[in-house]
Amino acid sequence: MAGVQNSALTTIIKRLEAATSRLEDLAIASASSANLRQPSPDAADSVGARVAQEPSIAPSAPTPAPSLGPTITSEDSPVVKAFDVWFDDHLQPYLKLSETIGDVAFEQSKTVALLFKAQRDFIELASQCTKPSQDKLPSLLGPMVTHLTSVGDIKDANRGSPQFNHLSTVAEGIPSAGWITLDNKPGPYVGDLKDAANFYGNRVIKEYKESDKTQVEWVRSFINALEELRKYIMQYHTTGLAWNPKGKDPLSFSPSAPTPISSAASSSPAPVGTTSTPSPASGPSKGLFAELSGDVTKGLKKVDKSEMTHKNPELRASSVVPATDAAPKRPTRPTKPPSLAGKKPAKFELEGNKWAIEYQENNNNIILEDVEIKQIVSIYGCKNSVIQVKGKVNAISLTACSKTSVLLDSVVSSVSVTSSPSFTIQVLGRTPTVTIDTTDSGQVYLSKECIDGATEIITSKCSAINVSIPDPETDEEGLFVERAVPEQLKTVVKDGKLITTIVEHSG
Repeated sequence: MAGVQNSALTTIIKRLEAATSRLEDLAIASASSANLRQPSPDAADSVGARVAQEPSIAPSAPTPAPSLGPTITSEDSPVVKAFDVWFDDHLQPYLKLSETIGDVAFEQSKTVALLFKAQRDFIELASQCTKPSQDKLPSLLGPMVTHLTSVGDIKDANRGSPQFNHLSTVAEGIPSAGWITLDNKPGPYVGDLKDAANFYGNRVIKEYKESDKTQVEWVRSFINALEELRKYIMQYHTTGLAWNPKGKDPLSFSPSAPTPISSAASSSPAPVGTTSTPSPASGPSKGLFAELSGDVTKGLKKVDKSEMTHKNPELRASSVVPATDAAPKRPTRPTKPPSLAGKKPAKFELEGNKWAIEYQENNNNIILEDVEIKQIVSIYGCKNSVIQVKGKVNAISLTACSKTSVLLDSVVSSVSVTSSPSFTIQVLGRTPTVTIDTTDSGQVYLSKECIDGATEIITSKCSAINVSIPDPETDEEGLFVERAVPEQLKTVVKDGKLITTIVEHSG
């Protein structure tokens, strides 16, 4: 009888230990993903006491990649549980390998984890709420858009890093998180972006396949995560994100996460080992402190040096300061900078034979289908967006855009880029001409058909333009060789004519 009781007691203790471990993991994950948790004053005091007792403190270990937050409960729908399984089984290997290789790839992976944590919350919202209207959708997608933009910003800010190909692999594939906004065929969309990520992933594999197997496994883990995400979508969201037609209003939904901390708890704690300054006293002195904390010099007139009695002793005798002949000139009001100008409405429509795509921002799901060979595509004023043109058109122009990518099949005449820094053009089919004018930093990907058709690239007033062509030394698809467009030219006068050649440096 005693043996049975001991066995039952042992089982209960094991279950309690497992539950405690799980709760501790959730607390750490919630603090990492929300970036809101800060120590309480009591905790700061205890840490300060501990610091006073210990002569030194060892440096803290690197922050681990965030993991999926909420506990799976019996109320979770199958789509949420399946997404949790995908995160733990297929995304976590990429996050762990990112921590292993470190540097900016690890920093980028933490943003990726936060992005899919926000997507998990959105899927949970969809499982319990009705589908919102289009005007309410952007506010619900806000957290995901923020993290998605951060992934690309990390890549752009580290172009000189040895891990730039790593960052580009993730930046090319991470727009697949936008599948939740598609109402038709989100699975193939993720598959296309997985192939785009392979462009840079193959570069990493080619560079490290003989020297560092961890780098190769890192690429394969990220590509596998995208492939398994595609399978998850094909199984649970074949025709788009599944909403609950009998659910509640999405604006009133709260995800299964820890409750927000109070404003008092969220305030910054005092430095360790120091005493916090007491707040001003209440009562009659409270109003005095409030007045002193304000701008007490507001409204006072500026005194000219000629009117200052301490600098002009002769003025002290008369005790009268003479008035100036004219009032000082008022400063002119500065003009409003262009960055603060009003935001213009986005546009995506067909005007006659011209597709007008204008003022799109942070939109990676612009897909132009059912085009005709006589139509042209005009892209103007877009930022941080990706545009896909499926089919053959007459011409495509990219003007006054920033960090905008265009993926196209074929054009009849030309692809032109004007005043659009940090652009990317990828041609899957064929184009006779690519013209680039007044643009800094850009990438052009040409297909094998472009090479066979002798595509011409014409540049003017440009810098940092690179052209990637299929690797001629291998038949493996997806491997590119990058070539820089010359920027430095030499011109000589010979027989009364100007002869210009490219400057070649030998070293």
